[in-house]
Amino acid sequence: MHGPSSPTGQLVNVSDRPSLCMSVRGNEACIGSSDHALYIVDCEKCTLKRSLYGKQYGHTEWVTCCDYLKDGRILSGGMDGKLCLWDKNGIRTIDLLGHMASISAVRSGAEGSLAISASYDKTLMLWNVNRSQTKNAACLKGHKAPVLGFCLSSQGAIVSGSRDGDVILWDTAHATPLLHVSSAHKGHVTAVECLEDTKNKTWEECREMYLTGGQDGILRAWDFRTRGPVHSAVLHRNAVTKGAVNSIAVSYTACGSGPIVVTAGADNSMKVLEPRMGFKALHTICTHRDFIYSLYVAGPLVWSGSGDGSLLVHELLTGQCLYGLGADSKGAVRCISLAGPDRLVVAGDDGNVMIYKVSSCDSKTILPTEHFQS
Repeated sequence: MHGPSSPTGQLVNVSDRPSLCMSVRGNEACIGSSDHALYIVDCEKCTLKRSLYGKQYGHTEWVTCCDYLKDGRILSGGMDGKLCLWDKNGIRTIDLLGHMASISAVRSGAEGSLAISASYDKTLMLWNVNRSQTKNAACLKGHKAPVLGFCLSSQGAIVSGSRDGDVILWDTAHATPLLHVSSAHKGHVTAVECLEDTKNKTWEECREMYLTGGQDGILRAWDFRTRGPVHSAVLHRNAVTKGAVNSIAVSYTACGSGPIVVTAGADNSMKVLEPRMGFKALHTICTHRDFIYSLYVAGPLVWSGSGDGSLLVHELLTGQCLYGLGADSKGAVRCISLAGPDRLVVAGDDGNVMIYKVSSCDSKTILPTEHFQS
């Protein structure tokens, strides 16, 4: 991996306020901002295509999360408690109302007809987002504190975590908890991720496994068939035993025989873990000098962004730092993704979008072709 062809990248100035979230579809990126708007960027041409904001449509508070639907529409959530479903032209929205507090996360289902949202009102909601009939399909009640995040498996299972440390596996058909684990973590549940191997049908141990990280610095792996954690490890704590697991990511193509798990913590470090070896730490990466805010994995590489504006790229199997970039000039790198076959897109506190061109040889190594299909 040789890094971008130009280490300075291409800057797209979209706002003077911090960017908070990003979703990518093909060569297009949608960035949600604290100025209440969303911005659509053409990552191939490095230009701003349009802004999603108006007097009649859009958010009245910070945009906290966004996701592309399969058909190209965009679903966004904000601190105003509203979900906005934008048409493909970004002109009009359908407001999805029901939450009573800030939206913490949104995710669209793989089939494109279902979306899920989580909120500080202690609920998750399922939404039918078919063009012919857009409505609330179910409200998942069971958390006693704000829901900070959730994951959605390829089989449609949902696991969520809340600010009081609880973790819930949901029965979405009946809108009830299948399993509610109280105080799974001490403090907030700060990260939730699904670990599955859909290609290797013989590796059954991880097909129903979920990963949660907490403010306690602990990673827990859950197989809910056993109704409890099958692995727990303190991964991210500093010298005074304070820390948190900020992010969890999974690479399914780093090695040929199974997934690799990466965590990032408030102790400025990352851990590369091997699930088939009892989540053994293959590498502890300590090259960041500040809090790690963003994590993105693709193939054999992991990109991480920190509070000092730096973006570092490491090889998962060796732990080697391949290169670093100063991607944000005024604060934290909060969003990282690949777009199209050869673009690396980064957004953060300075309100700008930085786009780097990676070599075609490297991009083919990083991701299979189907990743870039619209």
